Amino acid sequence: MRKIFLTTILIALAVTLFGQEKILYGKEASAFFDNAEMVRIADKASVPSYIKFQSGSEMDEAAFLAVMKKNISKAEKSDFKIVKTESDKLSRTHKKYQQCINQIPVEYAFYKAHIIENKVQSCSGVLYNKSPDTNSPVLTEQEGLSKALTYYPASVYMWQVAGADAWLKEFTGNPDASYFPKGELVYFPQKNEKLILAYKFNIYAQYPLKRAMIYIDATNGELLFQNILLHATDVQGTAVTKYSGTQTITSDSYNGSFRLRETGRGNGIQTFDMNMGDSYQNATDFTDDDNYWNNVNTELDEVATDAHWATEKTYDYYYLLHGRNSIDGNGFALRSYIHADLVAFGLPNNANAFWNGECMTYGDGNSNISPLTTVDICGHEITHGLTSYTAELVYAEESGAMNEGFSDIFGTAIEFYAKPSMANWTMGEDIGSWFRSMEDPSSNGYPDTYQGANWDFDQEVHHNSTVMSHWFYILSEGASGTNDIGNTFNVTGQSISVAEQIAFRTLVTYLPPSSTFADARFYSIIAATDLYGACSNEVEAVTNAWYAVGVGNAYVPYVVSSFSSDFTAFCDAPATVNFINESANGQSFLWNFGDGTTSTDINPSHTYSSQGTFTVTLNVDGGSCGTDSHVENQYISISPANPCIVIIPQIGSTTITQCSGTLYDSGGLSAYQNSTDVTVTITPQGAASVTLTFSSFDFESGYDYLYIYDGPNTSSPLIGQYDGTSLPNGGVITSSGGSITLRQYSDEGVIGQGFELDWLCSVPYAPPVANFSSSVISSCMGLVSFTDVSSNAPDSWHWDFGDGTTSTQNNPQHIYSNDGVYTVTLISANSYGSDTIIKNNNVAIDLADAPFVTNDTICTDETALLTALGNGIVSWYENQSGGVPFFIGSSFTTSTLSNNVTYFVRDSVDSPLSYTGATDKTATGNYWENDVNRTLIFDVLSSVNLKSVKIYSNTARTLTFQVVDNTLAVVTGTTVIVPQGESRVTLNFSLTPGNAYQLRTLENINNLWRDGSTNGPILPYPYTIENVIRITGNNANNTRYYYFFYDWEVQEPVCVSPRVPVSAIVETCSGISSASDSDEIELYPNPAKNKLFISNLKSAGIIISDINGKEILNLHNFDNSYIDISELNEGFYFCKIIYGNTITIKKFVITK
Repeated sequence: MRKIFLTTILIALAVTLFGQEKILYGKEASAFFDNAEMVRIADKASVPSYIKFQSGSEMDEAAFLAVMKKNISKAEKSDFKIVKTESDKLSRTHKKYQQCINQIPVEYAFYKAHIIENKVQSCSGVLYNKSPDTNSPVLTEQEGLSKALTYYPASVYMWQVAGADAWLKEFTGNPDASYFPKGELVYFPQKNEKLILAYKFNIYAQYPLKRAMIYIDATNGELLFQNILLHATDVQGTAVTKYSGTQTITSDSYNGSFRLRETGRGNGIQTFDMNMGDSYQNATDFTDDDNYWNNVNTELDEVATDAHWATEKTYDYYYLLHGRNSIDGNGFALRSYIHADLVAFGLPNNANAFWNGECMTYGDGNSNISPLTTVDICGHEITHGLTSYTAELVYAEESGAMNEGFSDIFGTAIEFYAKPSMANWTMGEDIGSWFRSMEDPSSNGYPDTYQGANWDFDQEVHHNSTVMSHWFYILSEGASGTNDIGNTFNVTGQSISVAEQIAFRTLVTYLPPSSTFADARFYSIIAATDLYGACSNEVEAVTNAWYAVGVGNAYVPYVVSSFSSDFTAFCDAPATVNFINESANGQSFLWNFGDGTTSTDINPSHTYSSQGTFTVTLNVDGGSCGTDSHVENQYISISPANPCIVIIPQIGSTTITQCSGTLYDSGGLSAYQNSTDVTVTITPQGAASVTLTFSSFDFESGYDYLYIYDGPNTSSPLIGQYDGTSLPNGGVITSSGGSITLRQYSDEGVIGQGFELDWLCSVPYAPPVANFSSSVISSCMGLVSFTDVSSNAPDSWHWDFGDGTTSTQNNPQHIYSNDGVYTVTLISANSYGSDTIIKNNNVAIDLADAPFVTNDTICTDETALLTALGNGIVSWYENQSGGVPFFIGSSFTTSTLSNNVTYFVRDSVDSPLSYTGATDKTATGNYWENDVNRTLIFDVLSSVNLKSVKIYSNTARTLTFQVVDNTLAVVTGTTVIVPQGESRVTLNFSLTPGNAYQLRTLENINNLWRDGSTNGPILPYPYTIENVIRITGNNANNTRYYYFFYDWEVQEPVCVSPRVPVSAIVETCSGISSASDSDEIELYPNPAKNKLFISNLKSAGIIISDINGKEILNLHNFDNSYIDISELNEGFYFCKIIYGNTITIKKFVITK
């Protein structure tokens, strides 16, 4: 069975994928992971870094989480906890999960679910498959910290600075906040994916200034890794800034002056003066008396307004262009500290600025470099904060270079946003010396090509960052040429407004912490596809810009048509095939199944109704991506020579008559679907019993079920109801007779992998013991269904229905044409002998009366008027049996005839209404207000229509009435507005024979009257209409109570009469005129009731006679316009009109 458990195939694939990125599309993707359209396995990874699900195969979040636990990571005791949920401008939701093993987080192991309309469309991230060696540390937390401080020495740590913790508590609003490192146990991944149990410490040193996350092996105290966290740069008012001219800023009024503080953006923007000190807690406000900030002085106070204005513009940029409320998405307060003594922090001079994870700190520069408060540097540093709250890019190797690269990208983008006329593609040019060029990195010794000239193979993060930022420049502005590794490129620029949207989505939505440049390429293409569509100009430019900087191949548009199915060979029809669309970049689909039918569904389920071999074609249209077609010749084979493989249909039911084979749930080799309620009956010819042997079973526990019945339908005894993952009955179930029925039920929600079973029938070694049942024992319809229930597996049958007709079918249907009581005989046989059963007076037939017919005799080329008068609906047929009516009504006018013709008519009469159940409520009882659903239980003995019931309601309201079967599956229902008091509710529930039905309201508290009391009399259950319906009790199992539904109005199916002939007889006429010779004389209306009008007649003799020729009226010299026929009875009449020497005979019908 190929139920997809990804972990079983990852080990084999890891060997071929190790050391290189691999992207799978279409059939390859779906083979690797069920229902995937695209799968990416990153370099040296054993778990897919990205999965995009096929359209129509997206899953809900609960199912996705189950898939992550079961199929994506195979590490033992692996679990996932949600750490962040964000929504984007495309109205998509992104949920970020942290992998945990033994409830310990795996560092940098995050997986994101990308959700559209509550369905996971794709997922991405990094997970680990290897189970760790231990979950118990050898070192204590204190011992781990001692080791960390040894590896990360400092003269002064931040927690040792007086007032620092108090400042942190005020800054974060957390009264427990402290700089003192608290160890957290994590699993730290090595490059070989081995997971090491480690202590993680956030260590912040004031002198020398540094901050990093230190990872210490919890078993031996070794330093595993340092992740640097401190990133250095190597009310409206008016402000005169140093770098950006006169700008409008927002400050606040405080004690008669103004401060560089505001609360209108997020949780605030604040700018403080450190007064050439190194203490944040001792920093003071910059103030101004008139809110015109022209504080140009030797202390360079004007750079404070630069920093304040640049921070405001950075906030505005992220909020207005990207919809993000500060760096954390929740209004993170942005603080800047100016005039810091960086030498006191341990830096060589004051020509620097840094982000420490909480705020920006700026030095005053030196004789060559001005203070670093420019817009691009400010945006650069604050973007480090954005990265720490989103992708969490590790500050080392390629991910560290990308961390710096994104800061350069958005620092520059913010400069273009804030002052477009002064912006350019260099970083820091306003301070006196620019240090990186995005347009031409090589002009300052930086690389413009991945692993090309100027690339630092020791991977210094600032140095290699320009590959990322140069890609952004090319995407924005365009470029052509040949790079350092020989790639010739020509990229059409898409503008900075397009490029920044793609870069932002790449960083915030997709990149995992340990990303490489290959990851950035892949996810920026995904981001561009999200924003602008597959194969768009933007996607082409993104791809080619990466090719220009030496990462990946040039752009090639593609559409892949591909499909598969779980099974292609079946032993008999009907055969249901679940087709799996494995195409990529398709927008619309056209399937040709090879049997004359087509479909435009994405993943169609098609049922072949005949045996044969069928070629299947899938045409895919991908719009601008192109088209593709895939043909599988002679793909589906349905032949008795094939092994029997059956998939339960997604809707309806099916019957299996083969003795052995394999049965799957409705999902085949994949998971079953939501909201199914389907049945399959296995009833092999000649079987004594059927044995089911389960090889797998997985149904959502408590919600989805497999019901198994000991017999040919769901009215048979219930063997069991099964869910969870245990094999039903230990894996083997055997029926007591030759049939067994399975019902698959699933709700809307989590789904499982379903089941696989083999069935095998047993054949007896003795003659049959004959027996049968009939659908009814009395009928006014004439139709009776007979079911063979003989034991010991007969394989031939001879039925005698007692009316001179016979059948050799297994389970025949027979139509009795005449009234009577019939004895039925069955002889069942197998190779060991035969047996006979005779059931005397088994079936009573009482058909409705046949209609009274009147033939018509006409002349050649006349029309005939034929009548058939009945008590119900009269149907006209061309043949004595079979066929469908060609006319409904009591009279039928033929076309002109030249030969005799005979038709057959039948009357259909509604059965009389019958009533059962308690007739009315009594004074003993109460209106139901308990939150328990109570029902009446009943059996249906023959097909019936439950037309209505009487209820008594304490309030006017809407109620849903339902009939459920013995498994509580809903059979039928209706929603009705019921008035207060007594009312009759129309149901019109058509019910077939079955036991233990229940009538209920969907609402537990329905405020309907319940008769009876705890100490009251026992009520006269069962309430019965003989051979029709029987109310046996209630689900409280208490016969002193009667629940809700009174005076059941029941009607059996309509009764039908035998078909009787009615004829038009054509004769050669002479001596009287034909109708065609006397068309000027007309009788109307015809049929008539009280008056018969005659047109174009002045004075004539009129003789009216009945169908037998008896004269009824004789009118001489008739000169009126009509004849009064109100006293005549219904029936056929002839009107003889004597006019001069001409006699005309007209026929007419009287109906009342």
